[in-house]
Amino acid sequence: MKHFNLSEFFRSSTAAKNGIKNEPSIDERATIVRNINLLVDNVLDPVRDKFGIPVIITSGYRCPQVNRLVGGVDNSQHMSGCAADFHIKRSAYLTMRQVFFYIYDTLEFDQLIYYRSKNIIHVSYVQNCNRHEAFFKP
Repeated sequence: MKHFNLSEFFRSSTAAKNGIKNEPSIDERATIVRNINLLVDNVLDPVRDKFGIPVIITSGYRCPQVNRLVGGVDNSQHMSGCAADFHIKRSAYLTMRQVFFYIYDTLEFDQLIYYRSKNIIHVSYVQNCNRHEAFFKP
């Protein structure tokens, strides 16, 4: 993990607004931290290295309560530390498109979704189980 701090993945405005501690249980913590490290090492750090611009995590790990509050699906990969939503600092639409296609063309990933209206990318990485699913959403 070269360009990120673990705290970026536990930060949540929804959790803060609702007085929720957005951290995994003691039993789950080691696995979730390992999954976050795999996501960063295999996807997010390479993106930062390629484009040389800060990658801003907008949603990383979500405890079940936070996941429900944000409308996440019951089996969200955010709850296992395998997924993150992000944007590139001061990016234009084309830059995010370039990031999407860079990940798609060169990196290993499980799921890759570009939300055009929000200008964010959702990406997940699952060790030894990546499906390479990619979508554009409005």
